[in-house]
Amino acid sequence: MSIQEYPPIENIWFYLLVVGTLISMSTYIWQFRKTPGAKSQVYAQICKCTWLLASVLMTISPGLPHKLFWNNFLRISCILSPYFWFLFVVEISGQKAKIPITFRYCIRTIIICLILGILTNFSHKLFWRYAWLEGQILSITLGPGVWVARLTSYLLCLLATVFSIRWIFITVGLRRHQALWFTFAAMFSVIGSILNFVPSAQKIAPLPLNFLINGVLLTWGFYHWHIYNILPLSQEIVIHDMIDGLIVIDEYGYIVDLNPSALSIFSKTTSCKIGDSFTRLTTVYPELAAITNDNIITIRGTLNEHRYYRLNMTLMKTHNQCLGKIIVLKDITKQKNQQTKLIEQQKALSILTERQRLGREIHDDRAQTCHFISLELQTIHFLLNTGQIKKAITQLNQLKKIIKNINTDIRESIMGLKKQDIANCSLENNLHEYLTWYEKNRKIKTRLILPKQSIDKLLSNTAKLQLLRIIQEALTNIRKHAHAQQITVQLKHTNRQITTIIEDDGCGFNPSVVSEKDKSFGLGIMAERAKEAGGQLQIDTQPGKGTKVIVHLNTIESEVQDIENTIG
Repeated sequence: MSIQEYPPIENIWFYLLVVGTLISMSTYIWQFRKTPGAKSQVYAQICKCTWLLASVLMTISPGLPHKLFWNNFLRISCILSPYFWFLFVVEISGQKAKIPITFRYCIRTIIICLILGILTNFSHKLFWRYAWLEGQILSITLGPGVWVARLTSYLLCLLATVFSIRWIFITVGLRRHQALWFTFAAMFSVIGSILNFVPSAQKIAPLPLNFLINGVLLTWGFYHWHIYNILPLSQEIVIHDMIDGLIVIDEYGYIVDLNPSALSIFSKTTSCKIGDSFTRLTTVYPELAAITNDNIITIRGTLNEHRYYRLNMTLMKTHNQCLGKIIVLKDITKQKNQQTKLIEQQKALSILTERQRLGREIHDDRAQTCHFISLELQTIHFLLNTGQIKKAITQLNQLKKIIKNINTDIRESIMGLKKQDIANCSLENNLHEYLTWYEKNRKIKTRLILPKQSIDKLLSNTAKLQLLRIIQEALTNIRKHAHAQQITVQLKHTNRQITTIIEDDGCGFNPSVVSEKDKSFGLGIMAERAKEAGGQLQIDTQPGKGTKVIVHLNTIESEVQDIENTIG
């Protein structure tokens, strides 16, 4: 049978001073209760305060019942203090996942049973059986429950120490220094608990002294390193120094925070500060009223300089409740200017390329035709001078047909050039309108077959323009050479490609015997256009079986979107 004695403590004022100090430090730490480990540390400090305060009240309380009452609180604090220390270590070190959930529930169950057992000891006597006073000394006969409580406390202290040491070895840099400091600070509580059982050490009040040292070291480490809020601190620094503007708006529509970049952005046109209604900004910039991600806002600066910002919004939600929203303004002025410059360069290059192609067409076709007309006129002039009237009339009729064909070609070229504004009109509409005109004026039936899905967003403006010109060139060649009765233009969307088939029921030809002139002019121009659009041209024909002109183009985004993605 074991008997434990509780002699009256000395230096009660020192105990009370330590209690007050620990409460102050706990209050300081409580403001960071949302960070890992903060609550556990506060609860551990409160248990130490209860431990010391119960020791004082046991000394000054009159009578055995009162002393036993405060003894219950002392024993409960002895159990909970190492438990919260253990929780603090595993939470702040990020090792909570290493502990099986079954073990955690077992520990909690044991602690709850021990606390309930202490509070109901009068009925079962498992923790102490007899208690008496010898002067001012409280003596208690210990039961088996006390040894279970002590074993549980020692086990929790051992586990906390093991995880603290492991924390030291698995971290580097600042986190390792923090792990060393907190492990060192925790040792003072263990030392104080051990020295509390040594009678000769009572003169220096080892328990409150070591609790005080432990609390001071914890608080100093927290203040110096911001151990709990190092992540929020780093986020605050990054947000303050970031180039992008950031505005935080609460659920009532008021600005609760904004970084210096946001102040700088809006200070050029309107005042903006914390506490203002967000509606003030939306009246100046309506784009802010209904923000969706990737909206772009334009802000006019000095000397008519425009700045462009891409808007991104994130809702602040907690427990399914929206507390407000965060708006980030990313400066894309440089990218926007580069994008505009690239588009202008592409337009200039496209115009130059088209000019060169038209010049080549005029030189290869129209210029040669004019030279031929000149020769024909000289011939007619000679026939008239020599009296060969009938031959002259025959030559004039041939020349009339040639001039009519030239007029037809020029009208087709003009019609084709009118259809080059693809950016403002769909390819399908242009094709339908051109084929209708072609059928009406060329007396050749046409049929247009389109896929169910629109292809306007699947091809760039350049590709759509080149495809339209290829179709026009193919139809011109059919009119001149194929003697066809019907033409079918079909567009297919398969395997991330747009396949266009221009098919006629004309006379066809043998590709192997096509002259170099035809290759370099008619077929060559179509192949060149297909290559510029990032595709390829294929000719499928046989004499007497018609002709198929097949164009394969890869699907891409529009020019502007493609440039934005390249810059981004």
